[in-house]
Amino acid sequence: MSNIIRQILNENKFEIDDAYVTFHGINQLEFENLFPIAEYPSRDYNAQSCRGSLSLDEIDFIFSDYHELFTRIESGNIEAIYEEVYIDHHGIVKMSNLPNFYVRWLELLALLADHNYQQDKMSNAQTFIFVENTERSTSTVIEVDLSKVSEGALSALSSAIGDPTLLLESCRQEDTHQNERLSVMKSTIIRCFESNDKCFTELFANSDSILNSFHRNYETYIRSFSFEEFIKDLEDDVGDFIKKVEEQIQNFYVQSLAVPGAVILSSALRGAEKSISLALIFSTFLALVLVFKALKSKMKFIDRITENTLTKLNLYQKRTEDIRNSFAQTTISEKIKDAENSVNTTSKESKDDICNLRDIIIFLIAMYLVCAAIFFRL
Repeated sequence: MSNIIRQILNENKFEIDDAYVTFHGINQLEFENLFPIAEYPSRDYNAQSCRGSLSLDEIDFIFSDYHELFTRIESGNIEAIYEEVYIDHHGIVKMSNLPNFYVRWLELLALLADHNYQQDKMSNAQTFIFVENTERSTSTVIEVDLSKVSEGALSALSSAIGDPTLLLESCRQEDTHQNERLSVMKSTIIRCFESNDKCFTELFANSDSILNSFHRNYETYIRSFSFEEFIKDLEDDVGDFIKKVEEQIQNFYVQSLAVPGAVILSSALRGAEKSISLALIFSTFLALVLVFKALKSKMKFIDRITENTLTKLNLYQKRTEDIRNSFAQTTISEKIKDAENSVNTTSKESKDDICNLRDIIIFLIAMYLVCAAIFFRL
């Protein structure tokens, strides 16, 4: 802002009327140098009254109020905003980093929100929805709508707005813990918003408080629960369970394959008998005893290791109660639930496989006996 314009603004030698601004006490040469016709086509100078006027739309350092200023910032046209601007009834205002900070806050909310949308095409008002994945499935809505904020609140925000750069950088850092940081940051933002009358202007002015709370919450999360260690232990337990179940199924296959052989062998020894029925009954009874004893043993073993694995997962679930952050707690609980579903599914499928094999063996023995009885040969 040139010294000439600053002096005119400080001395109130201008007026705003019907979207036009008129400068008083400025000579024509100064006016035309300050506002070239190529950039300000609406300029007009009255030599008799020494007044020059031009449209407010062509000036990027004079605003009718703070709402107009923030609307310009929201539109993304921050390059044209000066380090200091004039706001009617407020005088010359230092801009500092207001445009950058405000836009970064919007970027942070967009990054953390589960859903966000522009309310209508006629304004830049935005709605950010944060869903807490708890049993109650609660959600928090943050509306950034300038029309619902007073002039005084925007004036206070212009000087009190905090720098969210560190918060944004922490969330954007791509590593193995990014999801956990996003979760903790989301929870911290929600708690701050709810404790400050649910007003986005108060939220934007508390970057330091949010950063401190985020560090405390994240440190608590890291100390109370190691996510990577949990994943490793969980995968090891589930993997060990599946391995043991597969071994039982394979052993049952081997035992079951010996059953038809026992039937045939017993039947082959019938030569010393005068009756076919005795060998058949003996061999059938022996085969069925072997099948059902093996079946019962495998079923009990699978039930036992299933129960032991689920008990371990239940202990992991209890450990999550020490985590204060609801988002992180929910994320970990979902992984435990997936592991429980995997264990239960594997247990059921393995027992179904054993039962199916048992039924096949019984069917084969029955078919053998029928054929033997019909053709009188074994």
